[in-house]
Amino acid sequence: MAGEYEDIACMVREFAEKEIREAVPEDDLYPDAGFREPLYSRAGEVGFLSLLLPEDAGGAGECPAALAEVLYELSRVDASVAAVVFCQAFAHSVLCAAGRADLAAAEGFIASTVYDDPLDLAGGLSAAEGPDGWLLSGSCEDVALGPVAASLLLPASTGDGTALFLVPVAEEVRLSEPLLTLGLRACPLCDVSLDAAPATLVASGTAALDAYVGSVALMRGPAAAISAGIAAGSFAEGLEYCRGRYQGYKLIIDHEQMRAELGRIRAEALASRELFRSACRDGGADGGSLGLTVQLLAGEMAARATTDGVQVLGGYGYCHDCGQEKRMRDAKQAQCFFGCKELMLQDLTAAALA
Repeated sequence: MAGEYEDIACMVREFAEKEIREAVPEDDLYPDAGFREPLYSRAGEVGFLSLLLPEDAGGAGECPAALAEVLYELSRVDASVAAVVFCQAFAHSVLCAAGRADLAAAEGFIASTVYDDPLDLAGGLSAAEGPDGWLLSGSCEDVALGPVAASLLLPASTGDGTALFLVPVAEEVRLSEPLLTLGLRACPLCDVSLDAAPATLVASGTAALDAYVGSVALMRGPAAAISAGIAAGSFAEGLEYCRGRYQGYKLIIDHEQMRAELGRIRAEALASRELFRSACRDGGADGGSLGLTVQLLAGEMAARATTDGVQVLGGYGYCHDCGQEKRMRDAKQAQCFFGCKELMLQDLTAAALA
């Protein structure tokens, strides 16, 4: 699979070095620092923000496996940028699964609830159908890309169950101040309150659940790719540090204990890379259990790899400018895509009992 997407990977690596790397420490200061709109304008121009959209909707028509390779390469430099691409791709995936790719053709970010449990869609929003269309009221928390979005993809309760709606950001939509998160800070979140906000129905009932849960199953491999990229970045940072500094009259890299420590980090990085690729090959065919397993394991590996990566740099590992402490925070935040780890573990058991 890697060779199949090598051209895309090379393009992403070049983009990341040219457009992202130097600004990573500043971008991580969000919301105190601004959101880099010019960066995402360029990302949109090269197709990173429309990878899963079909060509007739203005997208690249790529599959989740290609998206995962893009996210992996971006995450090696800055997982926050990968998270922005991921959140946009997830919204597009849901719209496509619901047969409404036409709604994704408009320019601008589409915010969504990617940190919520996919089996608990209703949340705190309700929808009522009036003479002029659907109106949404209520509130929801932790809406990814909310502060910078042009529209919101949100689930809401109707009289007949749960439905998905696309809500343009207008005066009936109130957004909180951007939320300070543990990691992935430059992928902004906010809370949302709606007061009879006009909305377009995307899907309802079983079709809404199938579109959402099916997209989650497809996107678990790309979510794991973010964790794998973070682990790979941790190894690269640690290796560079050990190659350039001395301890005890020889390079740090020549100490056997340090080589062993770096070897453990590299093992986590390589294993998680192969895991996300296996999940993308599966494509949710087993009901999503493999993808869920891969997301969990890749997240755990990234958490260990980044914690060890901090230790490799010693005191410098805790400094903001060195990058390792950011990766450690990003790894923990990335584990929260599609719900907390404990709920995912319960879902695995539930799948075995079904």
